This record gives sequence, C-alpha cells and structure tokens, in this order.
Amino acid sequence: MTKHEVPETQVYQFRVFIQKVSPSVWRRIHLRDDQTLAVFHEALQIIFGWSDEFLHRFQLRGRIYAVPRAFGTAYTKSAEEVTIRDLNLRPRERFLYEYNFIDWWQVQIRLEKILPFDDIQSYPFCISGSQAGPLEDCGGPSAYLHLRTHTYHPLFLFMRLQDLADDYPDDREYGQKIRELYPDLAYWLKVYHFDRDATNQQLRELSSTL
Repeated sequence: MTKHEVPETQVYQFRVFIQKVSPSVWRRIHLRDDQTLAVFHEALQIIFGWSDEFLHRFQLRGRIYAVPRAFGTAYTKSAEEVTIRDLNLRPRERFLYEYNFIDWWQVQIRLEKILPFDDIQSYPFCISGSQAGPLEDCGGPSAYLHLRTHTYHPLFLFMRLQDLADDYPDDREYGQKIRELYPDLAYWLKVYHFDRDATNQQLRELSSTL
C-alpha cells in the first residue's frame, strides 16, 4: 500500500464478557476497523443495556483511552481519535473496558478474527450473546450475584410473593407493596434472556448517526 492509498475496510469480530459474573454475561460483536473506540464504547453500552451515566476507560498495552468528559478519567489519548485499526490488534489479543468506577464493571474484550467488509451490513452488529447485562448501579459483580441468587432467585421470589399475597389480599395494595420491595422486578424476571433483535435495532440507530 502506498503512502496515499486508503486501506481496505475490514471487520473485526470481538467476544466481550463481564468479569467476575457467572453464568457468563457475554456478547459477540462486529465492528469496522475504521470505527473509533468512542463508537466501540457506545456499542458496549448498548449491548449490555447500560445508559452511559458513569465514567469509563479502555486499557491496552499500558495505554488508556476514553471519551472526554468533564471531571472524567485521565487518558493517554481520546477514544474519539483512535480507530480500531490504529490499535494494531492481533487475533486472540485481549484488552479491558472498565465502566462505573464505583461498581467497577470490567469487560474483557478479545479479538477473535478479522473478516471481509460487507457493505450491506450495518456496523456495529451483535451476532450472539447470553444473559441480560447487569444493572449498572446495583453495587458491582458481588452485589449483582447476591441479588440474582438470593433476593431475586425464582424460587425465593415466588415464595415471597406468595407470602405477600396472603398479607395483602387487596390487589392494589399487593401491587404497591411489590413495587416498593422489588423496584427492578421486570428486569430480574428476564435476567437470563438476551434480546439480540432489540439490541441490533439500537445498534442500527447508532450506525445511522455515524
């Protein structure tokens, strides 16, 4: 390739998963190599169902990248100025994405393979995944696992709801008490489900703005 040639666009397939959470919460995602780490950050927020309310950073080979924020984390270079191609990643190489420095979610990112660009497909695009992303401000991995295995475990929850039904026979009072005690009940009822179609719809909306 000569000095003025534009490199051919390629697609990078990444497998990303949240550390210290079991069963594993993971996604497999495609991005163009000319897309920036800022786009990758937005895609990660979408595929895990987060709202980008907290600070974040990428860590790779001792360097830190982040989207600039007021009072944000220090970084080596802005994620808006670095493309995936610029990272010179090797297949199977790993790096880290950290989000919410209070709950401290750590997402391991691994490049699985490099693929030809498909001009019909929009990018980013999620091809697979498992489990709903954890609530971003629930207290971190340990707190999340405790909620999933105790407070919101299907068996424990069923028994508790049965007790509440006995204590509050009036439907209106019963519903109000459930909302007070279990504000995130709708999320936990679907915690083992990952809606890939809905996720890709959001990713297509992101792609349309790029």
